[in-house]
Amino acid sequence: MEAFLPPAARNPLRDRLFPNGEWILLLALVVEIALFSAIAQNFSTWENAIEVVRFSVERGLLAIALTPVIISGGIDLSVGSMMGLAGVAFGALWRDQQVPLAETVLIVLLIGCAGGVLNAFFISRLNLPPLVVTLGSFSLFRAIAEEITQGTVNYT
Repeated sequence: MEAFLPPAARNPLRDRLFPNGEWILLLALVVEIALFSAIAQNFSTWENAIEVVRFSVERGLLAIALTPVIISGGIDLSVGSMMGLAGVAFGALWRDQQVPLAETVLIVLLIGCAGGVLNAFFISRLNLPPLVVTLGSFSLFRAIAEEITQGTVNYT
């Protein structure tokens, strides 16, 4: 009898809404929110929700940029360090060197492109594993940023 039912009638609602078991993640999120709301008195406020969204924007933009890389089977571990290097370079050029804002933005974009080209060269031309290349460039970009700041300067 079940063979004659349409597929929507055979599958429970949970299977149609969460075909890959994502309901477990949703359940974990709900439990986390309930736990944090019980522990911290300011967790379930509108102000905290706005701060969480505000701080999630950078990670969301990085996730959008990395989605095609991950879908194609690659990985890029150096994105966070490149973002840090770009931020440090921006601060050093604009604040310390008094480079005009438009030129600073262009230079920082070129720095980011150069890092991407470096990774792409090692991965596509030399056939090195993306994990190894981006782990190495992760350390390289971070070291350059720390050298620029001498490990002490905070650009805000």
